[in-house]
Amino acid sequence: MYDQLWEESPRIRQERAKARLRGAQEMFVNIISARFPALTELAKQQAEQANSPNALNKLARKVVIAPDEDAVRRLLSPH
Repeated sequence: MYDQLWEESPRIRQERAKARLRGAQEMFVNIISARFPALTELAKQQAEQANSPNALNKLARKVVIAPDEDAVRRLLSPH
């Protein structure tokens, strides 16, 4: 009974969503800093602006397959 109340609590759901976003932001910055250390600050800025873990995960996939730093810089630059 209490488990269900806990799981359905709007506050708990909100905290879990925030935690997922923070995790995605950290993962995103770590991926970029490992491949392209010069882009770490740009990655942090992009991660801070993100409001969805899914969007960051999609962008991280593009970064992983990007051929070079210039391509990643274009992905991270505001359009």
